Amino acid sequence: MLSPFVSKDIMQKHLALIAQRTPIGRHAVVIMDGAGWHTVILPHLLAI
Repeated sequence: MLSPFVSKDIMQKHLALIAQRTPIGRHAVVIMDGAGWHTVILPHLLAI
């Protein structure tokens, strides 16, 4: 996913795409820092 800017909305869309592509029973690893847009409502089946 490429975006000319970052925001909570973009991060939420990115996490939703990861959740959609990760098979049930499997895990995806996402490394995040403390940026403000990393504090989003998580898509279904996604936990930090």
